[in-house]
Amino acid sequence: MRYPKTKLLHVVNRFGVGGSERQQTELIRRLPPERYDQVVASMEKEGRFLGEVEERGVEVFEFPMTSFYNRGALRQYRALARLMRQRKIQLVHCHDFYSNIFGTISARLAGLSKIITSRRDTGERCTFMQRLMQRIAYSFSAAVITNADALKQILVRKEFVPGRKIRRVYNTVDFTRFFPKEPPPQLAASLSLPAHAPVIGIVSSLRPEKDHKTFIRAAIEIRKVRPNGRFLIVGDGAMREELERFTREHDMADAVVFTGDRLDVPDVLALMDVCVLTSRNEGLSNAIIEAMACARPIVATDVGGTRELVADGQTGFLIQPQDHANLAERVLRILDDPALASKLGELARKKALENFSPDVFLPNVEALYASVLNQEQRFAGTCEREGRGAT
Repeated sequence: MRYPKTKLLHVVNRFGVGGSERQQTELIRRLPPERYDQVVASMEKEGRFLGEVEERGVEVFEFPMTSFYNRGALRQYRALARLMRQRKIQLVHCHDFYSNIFGTISARLAGLSKIITSRRDTGERCTFMQRLMQRIAYSFSAAVITNADALKQILVRKEFVPGRKIRRVYNTVDFTRFFPKEPPPQLAASLSLPAHAPVIGIVSSLRPEKDHKTFIRAAIEIRKVRPNGRFLIVGDGAMREELERFTREHDMADAVVFTGDRLDVPDVLALMDVCVLTSRNEGLSNAIIEAMACARPIVATDVGGTRELVADGQTGFLIQPQDHANLAERVLRILDDPALASKLGELARKKALENFSPDVFLPNVEALYASVLNQEQRFAGTCEREGRGAT
């Protein structure tokens, strides 16, 4: 029996480099066109991932927003509601904090109630007003999707969202891009990495909560034991100038390499002997999942959903935030024991394949869509048979 296509609207903030942007793009790219008629509403129609969405033949409409509260915002709410009515949208999927607010208010103006909002962070940086607006968005939602059980617990215990509304669907990663391999021959030289130098890296936007200074402090300790060690900081952001100054002040400028944003992250990961995450708060780190897919040993802070990725002592090591001494100790342990490094990497990749592949991710999202639409659970059966239904 053939079902009519679901008219689905994705509401997003932008298409720039970031975890939420990568996940929304993966979903839009992978949803079967024979089952979904997709449209995207974005507050910024620009960014690296925009081309991947448009290449899929999905229309993207821009709704510039400078505030949620002024007259301009009201015009945009009405404009998006009008688009929803014109396209006869059945289901609205909002992908991040800002789109949760924009999408839910517009959908209610359009008379729609089948709305999915998203939660991908711990919310520790939110202001009182942002928390209030987010709570309103959740109350308008038919379901709230999170990417970690840790975030589900925060929503239930601290923000009083009914547990029945919340579905956990882990992030996914493109295993055709992220897999164990040798780095390109000239890559190390292009990053000024000496031959045979141990390389420790972090892939993360340069924002305060990512706490790169702990990474650099650990690097100082590691260099006392491994003087030829090199440390890659992959990513960019507002803190770059401050972090570069910090490395100079600690005589580490020759050892720490700031690569900026890279299009070749899988190749850069292949250079790393150890991958590190030093975040003080985190939802579910795409960078860690990508490192797992590449079979890299990992040392990460035990925050947010990271424990759901890294099994301490099995697929990597967990440390407490800002504990640079323990971070250095764990990294050195991995560098000193190639057999351990290999074992951690292999088990990490196995876990990634089992939990974060598109074959797991997509059926879980489709089961959620079907549930919200009150349709026959035609996708859920596969998840249940394989023991991986949405939680």
